[in-house]
Amino acid sequence: MSILPSRLRTLVAALPLVAALGGCYSWSRQPVASPEPDRYLGKPVRVTRADGARMTLVGVRIDRDSLFGNEEAKPHGRVAIPLSQVRKVEARHVDPFETVALTALSTAAAFAFVATVLVRSECSCVSPP
Repeated sequence: MSILPSRLRTLVAALPLVAALGGCYSWSRQPVASPEPDRYLGKPVRVTRADGARMTLVGVRIDRDSLFGNEEAKPHGRVAIPLSQVRKVEARHVDPFETVALTALSTAAAFAFVATVLVRSECSCVSPP
């Protein structure tokens, strides 16, 4: 018989991995103006407009005076933004330092949780003298 139920063990094992997924990515600034007439940015791109509004786009193409792309979130509409209205463009990339740090911390927390459960179950099994 196992001390931890099967579902709880699965949750404790999966929690560090799920937490690490969010820390795997960060955003880095990309140049908006380019000497190339037509530039394609295939990976997701976060665009900050002049009014402060942010949107995440995929399949972004920068051509002459406009930025074109599809919204990452539903309804996945096609967007065209004049470059004069774009304050910042950031591309998503893997951040190895944050990924390792988050994975180590969440794994340590999971082990601490399991150790606490094991100690409590051992203590409850010992009868007082």
